[in-house]
Amino acid sequence: MMDTNMFSNDFKKYLKWICIFFLIILFLPILLTKFPFCISDFSNTGPIGDTIGGIMGPFVAIAAAILTFLAFWVQFKANEQQRKDIALERFESNLFQLIQIQEDITNNLQFLAYANSNFLNKVKISGRQIFKALYEEKYTPLCGIKDDIKERGIISYEEDKDIGILDHYFRHLYRVFKFIDEAPIFTNDKNKKYDYACLMRASLSQYELIMLFYNCLSSNGREKFKPLIEKYAIFNNLRVELLATDREKELYASKFEDSYLASQDKNRDMSNEYKKGAFVFDENED
Repeated sequence: MMDTNMFSNDFKKYLKWICIFFLIILFLPILLTKFPFCISDFSNTGPIGDTIGGIMGPFVAIAAAILTFLAFWVQFKANEQQRKDIALERFESNLFQLIQIQEDITNNLQFLAYANSNFLNKVKISGRQIFKALYEEKYTPLCGIKDDIKERGIISYEEDKDIGILDHYFRHLYRVFKFIDEAPIFTNDKNKKYDYACLMRASLSQYELIMLFYNCLSSNGREKFKPLIEKYAIFNNLRVELLATDREKELYASKFEDSYLASQDKNRDMSNEYKKGAFVFDENED
């Protein structure tokens, strides 16, 4: 919607000078014809009407030109605001469509897992339940990826073939955050981008965040996705107690604290670790 106060500040600034200009025009004939301190004597120039007409003509023309300019200027600003409103509406429409597609991708996920340790019967897991099953449950073909990460680190995530069912999910999720990050209408407004990133983040469950956490530490998302995570604090609501190792729990719990400074993550290799920005948003951090 158009801001009703968009012209108020500029208009007030010019209104003062316009009023002064018209007051000068109003009193100038009297000053020139009645007071002797004027440079020239206009008292014998004929009827006062001729004097007023001759003096005020150019000023009236100038005033008309100024008012015409102001009319065009106000229309220009209105058109500019309208273009911004249309661009914002188009951006939001596209974003909500992307979020809906992401939701559809999540709901359509399906995975066949063994029902017990005997590896005899299989059950179908679908939707968001898949994330918890892959990460934590014991009835997946071997065990939850959480146990593998405890033993062998992030390499176990990269080598787990079952994680492949989430490839489409992560690719599209990356495109959603990339779409927000590259929005031309918010080129210099990181706070606005963060607000829209929060809309996408709010739709992610705890186990989706956990799997995203390890996906972006792996070679799958380290280069492109991880910087977006750190830029928009996507793990602001992450439950660190669900992380696989005690070291991770201790490390990342500290990054939620005010005592942990973002500068502590600078000038060292952060390829295998998240910066504080992944957990706490900072508009001044790139």
